[in-house]
Amino acid sequence: MNNFEFMQTIRDEVGKLEKQTGYEVEILFEGKLKGNQIAMASRDKIVIGLSFMIRMPMDEVVEVILHEFGHVVTLNKYSGKVSAHGFEWQKEVRKLGGNPSRLYHGKFVNPIWVR
Repeated sequence: MNNFEFMQTIRDEVGKLEKQTGYEVEILFEGKLKGNQIAMASRDKIVIGLSFMIRMPMDEVVEVILHEFGHVVTLNKYSGKVSAHGFEWQKEVRKLGGNPSRLYHGKFVNPIWVR
């Protein structure tokens, strides 16, 4: 898959989530984010670090998109008054069909908050 096809696949996945949730986001593609960051989200934007994600299997890329879109939903729904990877975020990621485990240093690890 070339870079263009990869970016279009991400746009398609995000489009599905936008329809599912009613939240619209801008997608930005950067070469590399700071440190080991793969992607990041705000209320209306998801930034994708291509240097890491382009080498990941597509099922993991989709998990990252679900993870980040969980932040979009949580930031909008709870006005940023909850823990970044807390119970509310985990609940929203599950609703989106994702696994609320955190991808950190190339490995999935158990979430910090569990209820």
